[in-house]
Amino acid sequence: TVARDAGTNAVAVQIVASSSSQLSVPASVMIPAGSNSVGLTITAVDDTLVEAVAEYSLSLSASGHVPAGGLVSVQDNDLPLVTIDVAADSVSEGAGPQATLATITRSFVGARPLVVALQSSDTNALLVPAQVTIPAGALAVSVPLAAVDNALVNPTRKVDVLGYVQATGLNTVLAEAVSDSLFVTDDDGPSLKVTLASDLVAEGLNPATTGTVTRNTGTNGVLVVSLASS
Repeated sequence: TVARDAGTNAVAVQIVASSSSQLSVPASVMIPAGSNSVGLTITAVDDTLVEAVAEYSLSLSASGHVPAGGLVSVQDNDLPLVTIDVAADSVSEGAGPQATLATITRSFVGARPLVVALQSSDTNALLVPAQVTIPAGALAVSVPLAAVDNALVNPTRKVDVLGYVQATGLNTVLAEAVSDSLFVTDDDGPSLKVTLASDLVAEGLNPATTGTVTRNTGTNGVLVVSLASS
């Protein structure tokens, strides 16, 4: 409603929105003679952009009157619910760069691509792409997940695959995706490794070289290693 607090003659009120791509308003409205107000229709433009809630201003002016203004918040209707579904419940850490697939799905098909940033809760066990894009007109996309083989004896680890929906053309996070998880199992048994400082030594030297014995298990306990020469 556009109202005045003085005068009885008809008056034209000019209206300008701060963003014509978000708010549609008439260029002007006429307050009739003998009336103090007139209705104003404001339309939120229905675009296809995935956007954050934003505030826009209206500026009103009329001859002989002090300018006025107002604020309107526009809530987007293009933001879908995004879910992540990991194909395997469990993978071995030796399964490699395509250990399993994750399918990222939005709740409705959009006219624009949708970018979803991905994150692994344990990058020592599972690597995920930094982001994926669901193409325009598509409902979902699948990407490979890579198991990390660290050559250490580990317990089975639970890893969450997380996702964050981004605004169109921006890195702004608008919503968190429904995550999924899987277990990464170990493929390493207890083992020892010997590293020599030099593999060529002269006769008669004592010591001739040094060696380092490394284990891939925990270091909380003492481990006695028997050594022998061929």
